[in-house]
Parts: sequence; C-alpha cells; structure tokens
Amino acid sequence: MACICVDASAIDIDCTAPLLTVPPAVAPSGGLKPIGGPPRPDATGFEAPPAVAAERCPAVGDTLRGRYRVVAVIGRGGMGTIFEVDDLYLSGIAASDRRLAVKMLRNEVIRRPDLLRELLAEFLNSRSLSHPNILRVHDFDHDGGQAFFTMELLHGTSLGNVISGRGTTPLALDHARAIVHAVGMALAHAHSRGIVHGDITPQNIFLTRDGDVRILDFGASRRLVGEPAITDEAGTGEAPIQPRLMATQRYASCEVLEGRTAEITDDVFGLASVGYELFTGKHPFGNRTAVEARADERKPVRPRGLSARQWRILRRGLDLRHDRRPSEIGRWVRRLNSGSAVRSLPMLCDLFTVRPARRGPRTVAAAAAALLLFAAGGYGWHGHQASLQSLATTTRADAAAVLVTVQDHVRALLE
Repeated sequence: MACICVDASAIDIDCTAPLLTVPPAVAPSGGLKPIGGPPRPDATGFEAPPAVAAERCPAVGDTLRGRYRVVAVIGRGGMGTIFEVDDLYLSGIAASDRRLAVKMLRNEVIRRPDLLRELLAEFLNSRSLSHPNILRVHDFDHDGGQAFFTMELLHGTSLGNVISGRGTTPLALDHARAIVHAVGMALAHAHSRGIVHGDITPQNIFLTRDGDVRILDFGASRRLVGEPAITDEAGTGEAPIQPRLMATQRYASCEVLEGRTAEITDDVFGLASVGYELFTGKHPFGNRTAVEARADERKPVRPRGLSARQWRILRRGLDLRHDRRPSEIGRWVRRLNSGSAVRSLPMLCDLFTVRPARRGPRTVAAAAAALLLFAAGGYGWHGHQASLQSLATTTRADAAAVLVTVQDHVRALLE
C-alpha cells in the first residue's frame, strides 16, 4: 500500500508501492449488443457507425468488438468516456502488456457525420506521429452504434495535478527544463509533419510514474466545426461539442482567443506559458488571459535561476504578438536550454516532494489532495470527490489531521 507522509517540512510518497490494483473483470457472453444495422459509407467513402437510438455506456465486464474487455472507467470528458480495456487477442502475453485505453465517443459526436469525419481525420493525423513524447493511438472502430478509438494506457498524472500539488513552489530547474525540452521536441516533430496541437496546457501534458512525458489530445482540440469556442478549464466538466477550436483560456494566445486557426507560434506561446509556470510556480500573466494581459499592458517578470539570455528567449515565446514569437519551436527550445544539461525526470512521486521553509495548512491540504489523486493512478474516481474538495479548501486543519484523512482515503482506494 502507498505510504503518504505529510509534515511541515516534506511531502513524500512511497514510489515502490503499486498505485492502484484493479480487480479482474469477468466478461459476460456476447459483450455489447450492436445497435442498428451494418455501417453505410457516405458520399465521401467514410464509413460511419450505425445510428443510435439511445446512449449506452459500456459497463465493466462488457466486451467491445469481441476483442476489448472493459476493466475500469478511467475518466469522462466533453467528447466521451475513457476506459481501461484488456485486449483479448493478446491472451498469450502478460496481462499488463494487454492493457489499452479506449475512448468511447458521445452520441452527440456520432450523430454528427461532419464532426465524426473531422475527428477521424484528426485521429489519422495523430496516428501518423511517431515520437516518444506523444501519446500513441492505434485504431478507430465501432461496436454497433458505439464509436471509439484505442490508444496506449498510461499510468501517472497530468502536469496540472503536479503544479496544483506544489502550490506556488516551482519545480527544480533541471526538472522544468526536462519537461519543456520533451514537449518542445514532440511539437517540433508534429510541426515538421504539418500538425499543430493548438492547446498546450498542463492538463494536456502527462507525466508517467516512471518519469516519461507525453502530450495528450493531439489535434482533438482544434479545427473541429462551427464557430470558435473557448473552454475555461481543460479536462474538466462537459465541454461544448460545436467548436472549430477548443483551447484553454489561460494558456491560449491572443490570436487563438480571437478565433484564428492555431499556428506554430501559438504552440510556442502555450509551451512558453507552461514553462514559465514551471520555472516560477506562477502563471506569467497572473492567471489573466493573453487578451486581458494585452489590454492591461501586463508584463511577466524574470524567473529566478534563468540567465539574462535565457529570459530573453523565454520572453520571446511569451510575446503577445504572434509575429514576434519564434516560428520554429525546436530551435527555440534548444536555445532556451543552451548551456544547461537537460536531465531526465525522476520518478513521478519525487516531483510532488515540496520542502519550502514554511507551509500553511491550506498549502498542505491542497498538496495532500493532489497526492491522493496521484495515488489513484490518474483514473476517473468519483467516490471521494467531496472529501477531496474538503481537503483542498480547508484552512484550519493541521498537517497531522490532513495526513490521517489522506491515509484513510488512500487505504480505502487501494483495498
């Protein structure tokens, strides 16, 4: 069982213990029952799944396409639900190597052939990318009226959770540089193939528990259909399903916020904003959007630990005018890290370890809540949400009380 220790000087978690043990599921005979007739290609040759009368979310134990047995629900978002599945075609290998993630699309998407075709095109773009820091996607398929695609299963948490868990304490410079370098090189790979992400945020950067970095949602957040729409938080709640562009306000450039198609310089701005937050523990414009910062003529201040030259390079990436930002992200990242060795990341739990001189109970509680989410292994977990919210907002609980509460929830989660 994971051990979490919270006191006035350190936050730590046992890296050697398993984060989550998922009980084996037993597949019922027959799996999901297909709904509707066989798929029919449209005028463009695209084969859409059959029409659906009512939405049916697969349950643990169901089998998709006679192949993917649902083991657990990982999370729910605006476009669909993500499941952990067991690939039954690979029965001769270790169970851990058979596990994949499946993203099941919502009915609102399936009923829109134009949106579904665009998502398929974006999926094909994503599948064409082969880089160690980009989430790997595999197949696009359907079971009856349920459209889904498969991708690699990751164990860890988002960079957003790490930032939240550390409060305003920045990452060690070596670790921050390593993340910026990994994301930058992955984006450079995509840009070389004509693909722009358009929504680089801490929530779309995933850190595995072994210290690897992945960019998520490549292409799924941009160039869909309809008028521009901006969501206020990435990865939470039910996002609208009509946008030509969906981006996160606090990390989006002025041009993206004003409805223009995302370009390479917009990915540079997003990564520069994330990098600044890693270097300082604070958003470059005080949580204001780029448009608000431009109106207020707000300027970011130089992060401690960066040389004058590095700060000039980072500041160029944060420029609110797209024609002043670098147009080649790989070169920009290499210049930013020039003169500093880019080290590999440590185990994920080490990134949660914070040792500031003094800590308030609110900071301890927020960090403990983030650690509890990390202990859940990044899975969609709703049973303890109320207690998590209480942990994150309490101002009077002392560190000992927080420790007891966190340990109780972790024990309940892992049993």
